[in-house]
Amino acid sequence: MGVTSPVPNRHRSPGRTAADRVAVRLLATGSAADRLVAAGLVVAGLAALVACGGDPAPDAGPPGGGADARLTATITAAPGALLIEYTLTNRDSQEIIAFTGLPARDTHLDPAPDPDTVYITPRDRDGTVELAKRVFAPPDGVGVAVDYVVRGTRVAPGGQVTERLQVPWPLTGRRPYQRVRLPDPVRRLVFCVGAARSADLPPAPSAGSPSGSPPAPAGSAGTDPGLIHPQRASVARVQRVICAAPVDPPALP
Repeated sequence: MGVTSPVPNRHRSPGRTAADRVAVRLLATGSAADRLVAAGLVVAGLAALVACGGDPAPDAGPPGGGADARLTATITAAPGALLIEYTLTNRDSQEIIAFTGLPARDTHLDPAPDPDTVYITPRDRDGTVELAKRVFAPPDGVGVAVDYVVRGTRVAPGGQVTERLQVPWPLTGRRPYQRVRLPDPVRRLVFCVGAARSADLPPAPSAGSPSGSPPAPAGSAGTDPGLIHPQRASVARVQRVICAAPVDPPALP
């Protein structure tokens, strides 16, 4: 991949974000659970806009280091998109869950994974943007009645997860429960995947039910592409966010 000058990200989040539009639609037409999620989105949007300062770099994970995995990734140019190819290798002595199954639209119900979906957030103040498949907890001080959910992929010791995905360019910020504003220009890109040891995760909710429902019995929550896990603090605390090396944005055709 060639080194290029910083690429302007001219079409970053507009005044009314996709999350705002979803919240308005759910408040008007959604189920009772949808309206509770929408109310949380409105509060989160007012209380916690993630600006260009963004998230710090991921740390080593939970106490004890969490899941031991290695991530390799390449980011190249495709017409109107970034092409990302990655491999996550489980170097742990036990099974891990990689949170790779993000839905095209955040939901509290059984999520249909969209392979091309990633969360897109500012990393720090140097213009770095993180593209990631991971779990986020709701912002501090913001309560939600039901959690958004993602699917996780089981990875046995020594096993791998490999995907190839396309992310539209220019980038649009996306993070569950919060609005995000990306730096302009985008100077660096980093791809990350969140993972946790299966034994460290709390019981997962049953498929097709809101994440606030009673958990399913152990081992009953589905097969590949994986279990359903709520985007909540109890999951984020045991997650390790594994990242590839940051790269410059490729020159897009």
